[in-house]
Amino acid sequence: MCSSLTFPVGSGSNADLFARLVSVSSTHKPNMALADQNIEPITADTQPLTADEAEEPAGHIAAWSIGDDEIEREFIFKDFAEAMVFVNKVADNKVEIWLATHKVGGPPKNDFIVAARMDRLVR
Repeated sequence: MCSSLTFPVGSGSNADLFARLVSVSSTHKPNMALADQNIEPITADTQPLTADEAEEPAGHIAAWSIGDDEIEREFIFKDFAEAMVFVNKVADNKVEIWLATHKVGGPPKNDFIVAARMDRLVR
């Protein structure tokens, strides 16, 4: 998955945050909130969601724009320091995010889950 997010390598809150955003697990419960669902490993068989399949997870991330190859959202923070809590490198008080799993050729459900987890961070 490619995005404009960068996180420092090593320990610390940003590294821990990134680990939680992209953590992969083998458990899933029915009716679980999108942000709580598990990221599935991308394999050679992973396909992007169809437009119909994307409708349900897209409903959970209404502030995001859904394209053919990516999903994106702009985050605006009150100041640089607040933006730095969310990511470690920005040019101003605005963070734009594009999630694109190029290996799949379109947004798989994993991208929607990561987007929901990012939305949860700014609530």
